[in-house]
Amino acid sequence: MAKGGDGDQNIPIISLLNFLAPSIPPSSKPLRWSDDGQALVLTRDVLHILTPTPGVMFDLSSAVGPPKKMVSCLSDRPISWFRTSIEVDKAPQHNWATETSHQGAFSAGLHALSWRAFCCSPTWVDADGGYVICMLNSNSEVSLWAPLRNFLKGEWVKCQDVTALIKEQEIPYSIPALDKDGDRRKGIPVMNAQTTCLDWSSQPMYETPAYPVVDSSLLALGNRLGCVHLLRYTLDRTVEWTRSLQISSEWISHLAWSPWRQMDPTSCDAFLAYADSSGKVGLVHVKQQLHTESSAPSSFVTNTHILDLDSHVCSADRRRVAFLTWVQVSEDIAVLVYTKVKYVYLFLPGSQDSSHSLEWSDLRSIKLEAILSYPSTSALPPVIGTSYIVEDDVLLVSLFDGTIHTIRNLRSNPVLHSTAGNRPDAMDVDSDPHLNALSSSTLSARFREVFHTLESTSAETLTECGLAGLMGYDSFGTLMWLQEPYDPKPMTYKMTSQRLTSLVVSTLPPVTVDKTDIATIMHRTFQIFPSMLTRSPIECLRPLLTRLSPSNILDSWDTIISLLSQTALEAPPDRLLPLDVAVDARSVFRLSLRRALLSDQYLYRLRMWCIFSTYCQTVFKGNEHKDLEPLLDSILIRIRQRTLDIILDHIIGIVPLLQATDLAFVRRILKTCEAPGLAPELKRTADDLKKTLSSITAAPLSAFHEDVCPACASSVETPVFDSAVCAQGHTWKRCIVTSYLLATTQVRTCISCCRKAYLPPRLHRNSSLKENLEGCWIMTEMLEAIQRCLYCGSRFVQIL
Repeated sequence: MAKGGDGDQNIPIISLLNFLAPSIPPSSKPLRWSDDGQALVLTRDVLHILTPTPGVMFDLSSAVGPPKKMVSCLSDRPISWFRTSIEVDKAPQHNWATETSHQGAFSAGLHALSWRAFCCSPTWVDADGGYVICMLNSNSEVSLWAPLRNFLKGEWVKCQDVTALIKEQEIPYSIPALDKDGDRRKGIPVMNAQTTCLDWSSQPMYETPAYPVVDSSLLALGNRLGCVHLLRYTLDRTVEWTRSLQISSEWISHLAWSPWRQMDPTSCDAFLAYADSSGKVGLVHVKQQLHTESSAPSSFVTNTHILDLDSHVCSADRRRVAFLTWVQVSEDIAVLVYTKVKYVYLFLPGSQDSSHSLEWSDLRSIKLEAILSYPSTSALPPVIGTSYIVEDDVLLVSLFDGTIHTIRNLRSNPVLHSTAGNRPDAMDVDSDPHLNALSSSTLSARFREVFHTLESTSAETLTECGLAGLMGYDSFGTLMWLQEPYDPKPMTYKMTSQRLTSLVVSTLPPVTVDKTDIATIMHRTFQIFPSMLTRSPIECLRPLLTRLSPSNILDSWDTIISLLSQTALEAPPDRLLPLDVAVDARSVFRLSLRRALLSDQYLYRLRMWCIFSTYCQTVFKGNEHKDLEPLLDSILIRIRQRTLDIILDHIIGIVPLLQATDLAFVRRILKTCEAPGLAPELKRTADDLKKTLSSITAAPLSAFHEDVCPACASSVETPVFDSAVCAQGHTWKRCIVTSYLLATTQVRTCISCCRKAYLPPRLHRNSSLKENLEGCWIMTEMLEAIQRCLYCGSRFVQIL
């Protein structure tokens, strides 16, 4: 714990992780969060993929924690991380000099390849229910990467050379300025393939009766020709070209997608902000329309339209843009933030302002000022990160020199939050102690205190801090940043192998009483229930799980029990799941089942409570934790009941298509519906399906194939949900999808609750087991459709 600048408050340092790596590349966003709750940290040669341990119960012994000598400086429960990485390939794939001699296509990064930038896709775009990463190296080459078996700590492999795909596309536009120069025109194909920046949009959410499982996200690549390529991901782990837009005659230096805004139930729009090398900033207005010819999920198609190709925000002034991002200040309003030397600019697109009025519009410029407490600081260093605190309506802007500048009132009247000087755009906060604690000088002082504590130096030394990136760890004021100490006095060169970069997580803004109250954070966390297509439950729970400790759990015990009890008794909402099997029964069954399990908000709520209550049991070892057991059992029963209800509805829709090899598995599901604790309505539905099956087959229910112990061949009890015990006492885990005994290594494990399921047949390496599973097409499609744990909604990993 570091002492605050005011001397009366401790600054909680939640995590510290060191990287023996070269310096951070010149990327404006070396830190990003994925939708699955992984922190991506970019260094020159390696992209580190880090997963915080709160909420993860799988293989905790392999997590990496802070250095032992620094444990005393951290909070009582420091965060550890699962860690894996993607290393740069030192062999270039494209030698631009052999393709053209034009000087505009020269690439200095060819001789010492390093990572330059990256972006990650939304979750659920991959065939395994995860996300992929798009990497840009110093030779302007773009590649696509995806996990092989274990996204937590396993290998990530290269799936596609995206640059090669772009080179295959014809240039569908003309550039008058280049057409006049014959020599320069020869370099157009090469410059068109040389990527300078990239960004991946979020997933649009359509309000159809049953949300379709369709990837509508777009990958945008800016290049040296002033063009932006739009690409879309496919399930075979490649991207396909969609269209190209010519928006400038200069290099595109920055790209940033705004969140999608719903226009009607089947269409959404968003802005693609860009900046070029001349200092120009503009917007491309993009609309996506969901089309379908029938109710079958396989017929959904997304069409992309450009509503406005070039909406100017800032004209060319030859002042380079250092940072470009969007800040979402409310559910439907996002503000464009970009920075140049000494200035932060805020822009609100007019289409948003017309439907959701704010007290300001158009473009605002805010001049930064040097924080005079530190002689080496100024307003000239580039901006390296931002973080928005929703509750206080505060935007934190961090500079390379370690100073943090505060901009308040983004929703009403943005002003610089500073106590220095009497400038008209500065806000006097001396009269409010809470606002004064969020001033630029206070936050910068607290950051310096954390830095000197971790580096074991005093504030009087000349050791300075270089910040390479900053982002919010949560929306309650906890920040994450990359720092590297340096001494400007001796002007000596430090070898690459000796440079140390640290990832720090700390709460710099002084927290108020209501923020430290775990019950208050619980209420705010569980008020929002997005679909699993946008964020996984463990990602939404990260701010809450990080703050759990035996003391604050005990202080809020009554509230926790009350909320869990209310959730367990909540009635499920109605749902509409049209199932049309006229064309492709297997595809429709798989996609419809996946859609139903993902878009069900009641299931999402129960899964969040399942993770939360399970984690409370692991953190708090007192006698009171026994009170959670009946509530957790009730939540698990509700999850099982809801899941079985959805599965039965889908089986009823395809009864005429059942084959003889499918009936044994259907009877197994019906047998599972007889388990104690399930609602009578579910049992009646199972009885109706049983009668329907009796009319198409002569095999009675007594012909149900009982499980046999793989070790001693003795009988095993009829299907229950998680485990089984034979007559000789052998205990076996059950597949949470099929309820079969797991006597094979071809399984996947949930990272949160460690429950297991069979691998989909397409991933099986055991041919005999694969043939047995493929004999029943319903079971095969269920294993393909259920890509995340049915109980907690977390991702699976493969161990072997």
